[in-house]
Amino acid sequence: MRTCRDGKMFMEDLSVGYRDSFIARGYAIVAGSLNVMGTNSDDVKSAETASKIKEYFIKQFGPPLFTIGHGASGGSMQQQMIANAYPGLIDGIMPARLFADTMTFLQPLYDCELLANVFKTGTWTRDQMNAVSGKYWGYCVSNGARYPHARIDYCDATVKDMIANEADWKRVRCTYQDNLVNVFGADPKTGVARNPFDNVGVQYGLKALNDGKITFDQFIDINTRVGGHDNDGKIVPQRTVGDAQAIRRAYETGRMNAFTGAAAIPIIDIRTYNDGDPLGRGDPNVDVHDRYHSFIVRARLLKYNGMAANHVMLTAATFGAPQLDARTERSPLNRVSTEALAQMDKWLTAIAADPSSKPKAQKVADNKPADLVDACFPQKAGALIGAIEKVTDMARCNALFPYAGDARLVAGAPATDDVLKCTLKPVDPKDYAVAATAEQLAQLRKLFPDGVCDYAKPGIGQTTKVATWAVFKGNGEFTSLDAAR
Repeated sequence: MRTCRDGKMFMEDLSVGYRDSFIARGYAIVAGSLNVMGTNSDDVKSAETASKIKEYFIKQFGPPLFTIGHGASGGSMQQQMIANAYPGLIDGIMPARLFADTMTFLQPLYDCELLANVFKTGTWTRDQMNAVSGKYWGYCVSNGARYPHARIDYCDATVKDMIANEADWKRVRCTYQDNLVNVFGADPKTGVARNPFDNVGVQYGLKALNDGKITFDQFIDINTRVGGHDNDGKIVPQRTVGDAQAIRRAYETGRMNAFTGAAAIPIIDIRTYNDGDPLGRGDPNVDVHDRYHSFIVRARLLKYNGMAANHVMLTAATFGAPQLDARTERSPLNRVSTEALAQMDKWLTAIAADPSSKPKAQKVADNKPADLVDACFPQKAGALIGAIEKVTDMARCNALFPYAGDARLVAGAPATDDVLKCTLKPVDPKDYAVAATAEQLAQLRKLFPDGVCDYAKPGIGQTTKVATWAVFKGNGEFTSLDAAR
């Protein structure tokens, strides 16, 4: 929740362009500090907070007609994960600058940090670094270590002070997985949280090799030196070996979001375009919210639900005119956001009024407003300052707002980008467009003694059976309330 300041911010805006749209249209706004990802990255606590706040609202004012989630970045992760893991709590969501979930946000950043360490040595062109990372390389420069959730000391200053001065706090660890130790469980041998991240068998730069961007020797060099992170988040020569239970729990409980629980709610995905460096601020200041994450969500909906009629992607230009801040009234983002709210209201109202006995997912698909489709909102050319057009031709949108990917996609991962630990297969010369020498193949087989990723097969521990309304017992075990009903 934001408070008014200098007349520029609005309590419901959250930097996503709404200004006072909710209040002006008669909506009630509720929020809590544990629904702010910068305060708490544990989405289970976030879900419980949302549930408690909604319960309090109902006691005070009665049941709402519907509950809409909105917010950007970390807020987008929470909306989607809550909607998926606790269906029914939220009726529709409007995630902005979205990431499918926290783990899908973090994995590319961890890879960026490892690749940046590789590229410190050797002669690498900018084009090669782009090709291997799957991104505009400035993204990795700016963000590879900006969100170090793998680090044990990624703690609030107050917590660090307690660790330094209180004996009972010495064992406190602030990694992503330690913050969710109740979900992943603790390793009985070490006492620390089980780690769900893994890069064993990943052939970094595979597409870059096959596209002729890097040589075979460079491909071998990258995969020889890329290494991984240890349990404290330090870069080490060995690949990261994920814990089998933690990986299984990530899939079973929705930490790696399959969107099966969110199959029957409207999702309006709102994004300002930040790929590359559109404002020319330089590599240290490249925004982390790249557009391909919207396409990951779309791919997962199609894979796990067989349809994506409940998902609409809207992309706005970063600025409508030089003098217009992205959140300013009449900016592309303001137009997208206010239009999305009106459409969400219309959509949810139609669903609620549908008397048929059709499954909820079908009602969502059938009642979507006809003019609510994937679109982008660039600035119009011409003499009219701040004029914006709506484009529904996605080929043109993708030309206006091109997007990339990440290092795992370059390594051959599926468009869903949801493989935490890959199934392995023997090194196969047929996988390489460049003919390898016998010596190079021998090097690869020595480098990958157990094999390389076979992305044609599901990942280790990957399942489509996802528990909803899970109750965690604190040791990595859980029960599903829905399963008990």
